[in-house]
Amino acid sequence: MDSIILFTIIIAIYLLISYVFFKIICASKNKTTIVLCLLYMLLTYGYNELIFRINYKLQDNGVYIGVGHASILLVEAFLTCILICLIVIILTISKRKRQSQK
Repeated sequence: MDSIILFTIIIAIYLLISYVFFKIICASKNKTTIVLCLLYMLLTYGYNELIFRINYKLQDNGVYIGVGHASILLVEAFLTCILICLIVIILTISKRKRQSQK
């Protein structure tokens, strides 16, 4: 049960970050869109790396969170964040194409 709550919190925070970046990327100019998409991908990696490091730091201090064997919950969260990242980038590209056609 704790793992479901942890997974939900991780994804909810990432969805909030994704929404903010979606709005920023959609409002940006053409040349900065590519840079912002790359920054968004790097942020996705950095966010998940931070979560892994927090988990390992807590384990070193004797605090164990129920993330499963070999931190499988964190790997699943990372893959979910990557999927969300790809969806947001595809939505951004399609929205910008629709705006340019008008």
